[in-house]
Amino acid sequence: MKLKLIKETVGSYLDINFNDKKIIKSRRREYVEARMLYFYISKDLTKCSLSKLGATLKPNKDHATVLNNINKSKDLIKYNKEFKRKYDDLRYVVDHTLNKSIHINLNYEQLQLYVLNLKKEIDVFLEEKRKWELDRELLKEKLKEHKRYLIEHGHNANACKIFQILS
Repeated sequence: MKLKLIKETVGSYLDINFNDKKIIKSRRREYVEARMLYFYISKDLTKCSLSKLGATLKPNKDHATVLNNINKSKDLIKYNKEFKRKYDDLRYVVDHTLNKSIHINLNYEQLQLYVLNLKKEIDVFLEEKRKWELDRELLKEKLKEHKRYLIEHGHNANACKIFQILS
């Protein structure tokens, strides 16, 4: 169930049909990266063996191919910003999708507890946001003071790039 959901989510996000045998066999970069991301995320989120992961694609990929894809994914995440961005975005979407499907099976009390925890997280987030906004306003005031000081002492603060950027 979990693997199927991950495969559907990755395929949908990357606009790739993992049921198409031509795509699974293809060596085009976009398809190779899609398979790599699917295997890497699946291995991370499930306890499935490499052979079982490979068997989820038709034609089957053997355990060595799956392991190679996972190892290459690790390297690309470290050194390739675009691949890392795809991974981060996709991981977020997969996590969200899996969490949403898990909540379908919760009873009423479990859902209430979950909603209560979400409300607490939102309250913490809003408090942090309020603090950041206050800090931002204080920094704006300091910037105005510095600009006023420079103008009073004969400097052309309006020509200063930092004040143009921050204004």
